[in-house]
Amino acid sequence: MFTEAPISTGLLEDRVVLHLRAQILEGQLPDGARLRDEVLARELGVSRGPIRDALKVLAQEGLVEVIPRRGVYVRWVPSEDLREVVMIREGIEQVALRLAMSREHEGLCRALQAEVDKMHLAVQGSDWEAILRVESGFHDAFYKFSGSRRLMQMWAHLRPTVIASFRNDRGYHLSIDAVPVAHQQLLDEILSGDQARAVAELRAHMYPSSDRLGPTAAGPTAP
Repeated sequence: MFTEAPISTGLLEDRVVLHLRAQILEGQLPDGARLRDEVLARELGVSRGPIRDALKVLAQEGLVEVIPRRGVYVRWVPSEDLREVVMIREGIEQVALRLAMSREHEGLCRALQAEVDKMHLAVQGSDWEAILRVESGFHDAFYKFSGSRRLMQMWAHLRPTVIASFRNDRGYHLSIDAVPVAHQQLLDEILSGDQARAVAELRAHMYPSSDRLGPTAAGPTAP
C-alpha cells in the first residue's frame, strides 16, 4: 500500500494525519478501503496509538467512517449530500454574518483581517494546507462573533464535510494567489457595515464551490 520510508518521529499524530490524508485525496486509498490500525502501524513504522488518533481526526474531517464492530473505511460524501451541505451552510452562514456584524463588528473585522494576513503568508510559501486552515478560520469567525451557540453547534457539525470537500477541490480557487484576494473582497464589504452588501458578497463567494460539486464530489481519481 505504502512505498515511502517509515514516518520520522516528532508530532507523530500530525505526520500520520498528513500522510493518510494525502493517500486518500490522491486516490491511493480508494473509497471503501478498510484501514486497519495494525497494518498501517507496521507499514508506517509507528505504534498503533498515533494511527488510532489520526483516524479519529480523519473521521472528523469526513474522509473516513468508523463503523462499530466492522472497522474504519475510506469514505467519500456523495455529491447530493455535499450539495445539501452547501445549501445549509449558505443559509446559516448568512445569519451568522448578520449577527456578527450587529453584535461585534469591530472585533469581527479585526479577526478577519488577521486571517487574510495569514493567507498572504501562506501564499508566499505556496502552502495549500495552511491556506485551508486559515480559510476555515476566516469563516469560523462569523460563527464565533455571532454569539449564537446554536449556530456554532450547527457549523461544528457541517465543518468537517466542508473542509474535506475543499481539500479535494483546490480548483475552487483558480490559483493559490486568488485566495486572499477573494477573502479581502468579502472583508471589504463587511468593513463597509452594510449587511445586505456583505451577505450578497458572501453568497457570491460561496457559490463557486456548489457549482463544482458534481465532478469532484465522487471521490479522487488515481494520478
